[in-house]
Amino acid sequence: MTEAAATWDAVAMQRGWFVRENASHVDTGAGDNPLVRGWRKAYLLFLPALLAVQTLARILLHRPSFRETWVSSALHFAIILAYLVFVALLVSRLPRRWRGWHIAAPVAVLLLGTAHAVMTAFDITQFVTQYYAGLTAPVWLIVTDPELALSLLESVDIGAASLVVALIVILALHLLLYAPVARQLVELAREAMSLRIRLSAEAAVPGAWMAAGYLVLFLALVVMVPRKYWNSEIFHQGAPGEFRMAPLSLILSAAEPPGPAPAPRTLAKPRPLILIVVDALRPDRMGVYDLSLKTTPFLARLQQDGALKVLGPAYATCTFSACGIMSILASQSWDTFGKRPPTLLDALARYSYRNYVILGGRHSNFGRLTQLYGRGIVRFSEQPAGATPNDDQLVEALKATDFPDPTHSFLYLHVISAHAASFVRPRFRVSSATLPSSATAFVRQYDGRVAQVDQVLSEIFAVLRDKGLLADALIVITADHGERLGEKGLYFHGGRPDVAATSIPLLVYDPRGGVYPGAPLYSQIDIAPTFLRAVNGEFGAGWHGQPLQAPAAIAAIPLGTAETTGTIAFLQGGRFKYLCERESGDEQVLRLDGRSLEGSPVPPGPERRALLPPLRALRRTVSGPAEGPCRR
Repeated sequence: MTEAAATWDAVAMQRGWFVRENASHVDTGAGDNPLVRGWRKAYLLFLPALLAVQTLARILLHRPSFRETWVSSALHFAIILAYLVFVALLVSRLPRRWRGWHIAAPVAVLLLGTAHAVMTAFDITQFVTQYYAGLTAPVWLIVTDPELALSLLESVDIGAASLVVALIVILALHLLLYAPVARQLVELAREAMSLRIRLSAEAAVPGAWMAAGYLVLFLALVVMVPRKYWNSEIFHQGAPGEFRMAPLSLILSAAEPPGPAPAPRTLAKPRPLILIVVDALRPDRMGVYDLSLKTTPFLARLQQDGALKVLGPAYATCTFSACGIMSILASQSWDTFGKRPPTLLDALARYSYRNYVILGGRHSNFGRLTQLYGRGIVRFSEQPAGATPNDDQLVEALKATDFPDPTHSFLYLHVISAHAASFVRPRFRVSSATLPSSATAFVRQYDGRVAQVDQVLSEIFAVLRDKGLLADALIVITADHGERLGEKGLYFHGGRPDVAATSIPLLVYDPRGGVYPGAPLYSQIDIAPTFLRAVNGEFGAGWHGQPLQAPAAIAAIPLGTAETTGTIAFLQGGRFKYLCERESGDEQVLRLDGRSLEGSPVPPGPERRALLPPLRALRRTVSGPAEGPCRR
């Protein structure tokens, strides 16, 4: 009998809780098993302590994100305990004969080390995204949209190759962590499963039965516990909503078939219509908005020639591609989307337009987003899963596209060069090794990407000219969202609608010399009506934007994410941002005038009290009524 067995017997005799099962014990060859003494005793205590501390740190880090904190925390521990019980039960059932620990010990180390390594890898990923973007990176996102998760890591110089090496190192370290006590882990599992828990003087339940009973109970919990608790359980999905890229009702409606097509109509003067959306492009790093920058020489030449109108300030309605793209195409925002809204493509298809969609990246993985784009798509091109987003492919796909009727052609091009993790041509690459800080490196690298965007746009214009579309085309260049470049220590995009993540360019190329009167504010939702006004077509039902050719009727635009609802409004001679937290009802008012990109909070006092009622009213006007505490 090993010392471990003797120790368990001592516990049983002293407390009267357990009795030891009469089972033959085969020595593992370890001799006097030092399970409860020496350094192995301390090491065996260290391993569960490390796992517990890591789990508690994970829960505390994301505690503000939980809707049901104590239930979610309990479920988290239940998952880990169920896995440990499963490993112990499995290892204890492996044969003892023929030095069975040669099989059991590696199995125990592999199962425990791998599970611990997976948790550590996700903890590190969550920490990185929490630190750099102010967001959690839930397992749900990593599993369902690895390209988006990888792009965030890429934005802080952690590429795919580095990630693979890091994962291998993490796994190896965790296997080494458990290897020194492999035999003792097997013995501990066998001793635990050989215990009999005394229920009465005559009856005792085997430990293995108790373990199996716990696993059955856990599976019952999986079935019986409401989904909302599991959805907020961080090991599975992280903080719900932090990476919600569009309203759930909109995403789910992508699976529904579209309604009947409206009756076709004709236009008196159709013309080519071209929408160019540059992913994650912010205006203040473009030379056409800041003359001190030389990042956009092609666009600057068009502006100097009077062919390009530069409008602003313009804002995205949200901070993710899915809702930003749909705001452009459907002229609606987070709080007004509903289900399958009519889009620009739907409206143009009614006028016999042929719609062409060519993407520099891939949108099929954005919650079936491409199924919401609308009717009349005769050419759809995106990159295959797993491919590095590359605008060279976009240019080549555009060259290979034929336009039989240019005057009835609508072209949506999605340029990806400004987005992290996309391909950067050698001439635009910036090495971080020669720069003084990571923040400076990030901005310089982003500027290199913006310069590549400008080059890609010049190539697109050349192709459009060769294909006979440019001479009479209305071209709108914008972005789906902005990008944080270190403001308040944050990077990337997503989450709450700060100005850095929602500021976008708005450029109009119109050879017909259309009139575009100035406005105090512009929004993505104004783009679809602009195209329809350019060909004297009727707007889609429920569109909330106003054409850029018309004077602004209201100086307020919508903002919305899973966490907040709000508006940016021109009020009392200044720009203000109003946000309301959907769950708590907390309100924020920021003055956007001044040097700071994010503006300055309006402190409690008479001015704030005077601003709140009109800002709430403007939010309702542009976004509709809100549910919960933001209803006011």
